[in-house]
Amino acid sequence: MEESTSKILRPSSLGEVQTWKKQQYAHPKWEAKTAEIRRRDNNQCVHCKTRDEKLVVHHRQYHTLGGTWVNLWEYRDEFLITLCDTCHRQGHDAYGNGSFSKKVDILNILNGHI
Repeated sequence: MEESTSKILRPSSLGEVQTWKKQQYAHPKWEAKTAEIRRRDNNQCVHCKTRDEKLVVHHRQYHTLGGTWVNLWEYRDEFLITLCDTCHRQGHDAYGNGSFSKKVDILNILNGHI
């Protein structure tokens, strides 16, 4: 198994999670998945519809399978959305630090449902 695709079982520290996430986000399979999701979302933020800012693909939830975090590119498309940097940041700011342990849909925050 490639080191960059290794999964972590019940991370013991925030540092371990951050290292894993960094490896995941740099992986070519994640880059391909983000391109696919951006195309699906018409290369615009699904919340404010801008195309003028940096766009990011956001995980609406983080998942584990038997306690092991799922590789970021293995998520079903419905759990991934394109957001501009501003909407992404506002959603996380409204909720908190956006840690892996929190599983709230950022769109509910942005739309005022939470």
